[in-house]
Amino acid sequence: MPGRVLQCLTWEKSWTAFFIRLLKHVTQLDFEYNGDWEDLEIVENRLISDVVPRLLGALETDGRSIKSSLIHGDLWEGNTGIARKDGNIFIFDSAAFNAHSEIEIGDWRCHYNRIHDKEYMESYLRHYNERSELKAEWEDRNRLSFIYFNIIYSVNYLSQGTVMRQV
Repeated sequence: MPGRVLQCLTWEKSWTAFFIRLLKHVTQLDFEYNGDWEDLEIVENRLISDVVPRLLGALETDGRSIKSSLIHGDLWEGNTGIARKDGNIFIFDSAAFNAHSEIEIGDWRCHYNRIHDKEYMESYLRHYNERSELKAEWEDRNRLSFIYFNIIYSVNYLSQGTVMRQV
């Protein structure tokens, strides 16, 4: 995953279980690097016990399932470029891992990314990454992914870590 710390990225049959492990791991790292924060611990416990199973678990019920996809893992404008010679687009600095494809653009909500334009996100979704069933909840699932990316940012950039967790 992006940054200087190793992640728990072994795929599980359940996307819900995988994401919970991923979130617990980065939150634990945040506590180790940036100190305990009772409010974050309360929110993490609520996310893990209620929100994640509700939002992601719904994608794995009633005959629905998640197919793991190889994602870039750190896809934002800072990791892209255009060749002057031929105009080809390059994507680099990958932190690739197998995940549900929807997590890929949760990072775009973070403060350090300029990809906040809803039109850009809609274009990406239309051409490269169809929303999963239960499309009405996609925005909430994207916010959930954003939480993960925001916490990992606070772990990777310790000089801003305790400030970033407030965001």
